[in-house]
Amino acid sequence: MAAAKPKAKTMRQVCEGYIGEKVAVLAARYQYRGLMSQVSDDVITLANAAAVEVSGPSSGDVPNTEDPINGDVHISLNAVEIVYRPNWVNAPLSGEA
Repeated sequence: MAAAKPKAKTMRQVCEGYIGEKVAVLAARYQYRGLMSQVSDDVITLANAAAVEVSGPSSGDVPNTEDPINGDVHISLNAVEIVYRPNWVNAPLSGEA
């Protein structure tokens, strides 16, 4: 089990706590997964990102349906609703072995 993250007061602080980790992000009703690589005042960047169309159960090994973006995706920090780590977030991303 992963160590608990310190309590954050803002979504930026939440996202900064995940830099360097694979995460799933729900933003403006769209779901993405990738490596949280950067966080700024108004944008987060997910490296090796994928758009998750149907996630399936959180305990699953892979999302049911996703489309690789084959690069980075930049998401407005104001659009971020949830940052989380379901089991399937650890499935290999595009470009990983």
